[in-house]
Amino acid sequence: MPAAGDPLRELTDDMAGRYLVTTTSGSRYWLDLDERSLCRIARTDDDETLTLLRDGEKVDLIDVERCEVAQPMVVLVDLHVENVWCTTRESTPVVSIIALSPRAVLQ
Repeated sequence: MPAAGDPLRELTDDMAGRYLVTTTSGSRYWLDLDERSLCRIARTDDDETLTLLRDGEKVDLIDVERCEVAQPMVVLVDLHVENVWCTTRESTPVVSIIALSPRAVLQ
């Protein structure tokens, strides 16, 4: 597992730990691969930022399909919507992936 603060080029679904992924839109994604959760923290200083269902809430992470710098991140999440097994989330291209401390807390 990378040390806290280490920048990464890529995250894969089989990794462990907590990570902060930032995209070109300015949105940030908190990924906890141990807990299998994701939280999107949308930009608040831009009226054109899209609001997504469950923004700011932890959702169940099913799979990290792709998370690589310079590529859109693609994840499968469970939003607990009736009759919907999973939802695909695709971000704008990733600009950074930072390893977080195991004690880091989502705020």
